[in-house]
Amino acid sequence: MNVVSRVADRRPVVFTLSAWLAWILVAGVTATAVAVLLHVPTVSVVPQRVGSLAATGVLLLMLGRLGWLRPMGLTTSGTWSAWVLTLLVGAYVILAGFHSFFGELAFDARALLNTREARAILLNQVIVGVVEETVFRGILLYGLVRAWGRTRRGLMVAVVVQAALFGLPHGLQVFAGMPLSSTLANVANTFVFGLWLGFLVLSIGTLWPAILLHAVANGAVLIKGLSSPWVEPYSLGYVRATLFDLVLVLLGTWIVLRVRPMSSFRPPGPPSPELDV
Repeated sequence: MNVVSRVADRRPVVFTLSAWLAWILVAGVTATAVAVLLHVPTVSVVPQRVGSLAATGVLLLMLGRLGWLRPMGLTTSGTWSAWVLTLLVGAYVILAGFHSFFGELAFDARALLNTREARAILLNQVIVGVVEETVFRGILLYGLVRAWGRTRRGLMVAVVVQAALFGLPHGLQVFAGMPLSSTLANVANTFVFGLWLGFLVLSIGTLWPAILLHAVANGAVLIKGLSSPWVEPYSLGYVRATLFDLVLVLLGTWIVLRVRPMSSFRPPGPPSPELDV
């Protein structure tokens, strides 16, 4: 653990990217093992979720020993103003998602509990929100901010890099049968989605609003899709969603450039003109 701690302190970018690759590897191996035991495809929901939870748990055990959990925002709840902002943004992203993928804003809230499929989607998206926000907006973003966050330029670069690492793997969906146009639109939307979530966490210093927004944004759209026709072509929904998300990216950029981000996310020391690795 002493060796790991030294690498984390002296080479934060190397450590952060190594942690990301380790998460992918552990998640993949675990998902494959679960799929074999259950006699289901590896890409099925249960193996994938078990694999991602196991990999995230392993990383959190290690990072807890390093003292990362609080500064990366996992053990802090945030201020009341952060949660007011979360509620406002949540309403925006839900309505934006409905318009983007269905061309309407109507939604029957009772559908959340009416069917087994809806409850399964909600549970699945809660897991996705916890795992992906912990890894990308928690571990990756905090690690990159430790390296580059002494300047506002460094903070911006950290947000962009974690969003790119979040978006690029979604390109693999083309191998699962998704059309290329929809896959590329999904990658772009996921990248922009990751940008504004990164700015949000950087601004309020806790992961939990981002976890909630991630789960709600995805879950509400998927549950509505159980009873409403999706927009055609499907890629159009991702393009629309990306345009709506850009509004939040602009807001987040303004906060980072003009307002002091949460000090718990900022590394100590004077401003550095270079991006160290």
